Amino acid sequence: GYMGLHCTENLSVEELAAWAGVHRSHFTRAFTRRYGISPSRYMQQLIMEKATRLLSAEGTSITQTALSLGYSDLFTFSRAFTRYFGMTPSTFVKANRPSSRTSE
Repeated sequence: GYMGLHCTENLSVEELAAWAGVHRSHFTRAFTRRYGISPSRYMQQLIMEKATRLLSAEGTSITQTALSLGYSDLFTFSRAFTRYFGMTPSTFVKANRPSSRTSE
């Protein structure tokens, strides 16, 4: 729950472990054992799921989405999105917004 609420704050695994009150390596091992995915990969998954929700909404630009997710610029977000989904954010918008008119 904490990770979901704070996924856009660029929290490190060290910060998450400190919040949980355990050492980073213990946190990583326990989290991975329980969820089958590393904490950093899980945070990325949460961010990308939120990105798809935002990009699917009318009136939300790709730049607004990137900044609201904690990315410093559009390029960094686009690169991360493309690596994760295998398509650019603008391609995703075109496929998921019937009336999309992106100017980015």
